[in-house]
Amino acid sequence: MTHTDLLRQLVAINSIFPNELPLVEYMETLLQDWDFETVRQETPDPSRPNLLARKGSGKNTILIYGNSDTVPVYGNWKHDPFDLHIEGDLATGLGVGDMKGGLTSVLLAMRDFTPEHYTLVFAFCVDEENISLGSNTLIGHPWLTNLVGAYVPETGLNAVKRENLPFNYMIGRPGRMDIEIIVPGRSAHGSTGEGINALTEAAQIMLALKDQARTEHPVLGTAEWFFSSCSSSSTSLSIPDHAIITINRHMVPPETVESVIQELQMKIHELYDSGVLCSDLSDKLVVQPRYRETPFSEPYLSDTTSQFVKETDAVIHKSYGNVEYYCGTGVADENVLATRLNIPVLAIGPMGGDFHSDKEWVSLEGIQKTRDLYQEIFEHWDEVLRG
Repeated sequence: MTHTDLLRQLVAINSIFPNELPLVEYMETLLQDWDFETVRQETPDPSRPNLLARKGSGKNTILIYGNSDTVPVYGNWKHDPFDLHIEGDLATGLGVGDMKGGLTSVLLAMRDFTPEHYTLVFAFCVDEENISLGSNTLIGHPWLTNLVGAYVPETGLNAVKRENLPFNYMIGRPGRMDIEIIVPGRSAHGSTGEGINALTEAAQIMLALKDQARTEHPVLGTAEWFFSSCSSSSTSLSIPDHAIITINRHMVPPETVESVIQELQMKIHELYDSGVLCSDLSDKLVVQPRYRETPFSEPYLSDTTSQFVKETDAVIHKSYGNVEYYCGTGVADENVLATRLNIPVLAIGPMGGDFHSDKEWVSLEGIQKTRDLYQEIFEHWDEVLRG
């Protein structure tokens, strides 16, 4: 099976979340045919299992991670998004960049390799494009012991098509959360001029917060945020007694979900203390993460002085020369792996782009070269972990 054959098959299988099962079933059969031990892991939705596969029996474990889902079909595709379309070196189709092209690379690299001195675990998880249900479930699996680190074949800005430039791979991502601010008011009949309008209070909060400084990180950049909604309602000619503001908030180290909430609470209570807001309502203010089924993803940055990064760099340097690191601009399942497993996570995949659009593409040459690189990395770790 060539890289083009495999990619074509992966793209042909519709795995738009929450419909990952057909691709999981295909992958399970494929990996079993390649002499992997496989097991399904049930998630909170029994119809959407994770798939794990492993080879080798060494004490240490290296994790290869991929997501089984894609986003829905967006835009106006010029061809069937489930039919791989090739023009020269570029292949287009739903999910080729995010992340079926990268999966093709790492699957072919694993196919003919069995480690002698470590265990290679491949985790194929659902729901990355939604709320990371699969990766958060994966954390507790018994195969994830003595982890050295994790590789994710995420398509990105590597050197496959960048002649005479350093090889780039991803070492970190910001975190992200949705914040809910429940602003109290005091209801009264709308004709009396009395009461405290919660919407007016919410507007004061938004005006005070809109120009606050963003947290800066020297590597991950700026922790951007924005107001995503403000709502309230009342009936019977009554002054609104509550309003809800929601904020979409990115995070950079050392920020956490808890620290961001605490900082926001302090800033709003300063408005109560200064008289901008009605002070006798301050004890009814609620600032909290907006509910969702899984935890929000916190930021991570892999330590470039760790053995995992240094050994990876040593392999890359032989084939590509200098190495440079970059960070993603949004969250992904890598956040979950790095922060909940406390391991270095590196995203190395073929060059591609225009994700979540009708122009999504991946470099076929990039898939081949990324496959070759992963083969070298796997073999290198067998030497490193020999003792």
